[in-house]
Amino acid sequence: LGELARPVGTGAARVMMIITDGRSGNAALTVAAANLARSNASATVSVVTIGPSTAFNPGEVEGMVGGNADLIVSIE
Repeated sequence: LGELARPVGTGAARVMMIITDGRSGNAALTVAAANLARSNASATVSVVTIGPSTAFNPGEVEGMVGGNADLIVSIE
C-alpha cells in the first residue's frame, strides 16, 4: 500500500479491495501479493469476483483473503 495509504496507527481501517474475474495468470504470485499486503501493510484484503462462479479459481480467491470466506463477494 506504500506511501499512498493512511499511516498505521491513525485508527483508520486499511482495506484493499480486489475486483477480479477470479483467475489470474499466476495464482501463487497473486496470493503471495495479498499475503504481503495483509502482513506488511496491516490491511484487510477483500475480493469481489465478477462472472460465473464456475469460471473462477476458488483456491486462489480464498488464498487472497487468507482463508476468510466472509471477505469474498461473488457477482454472477
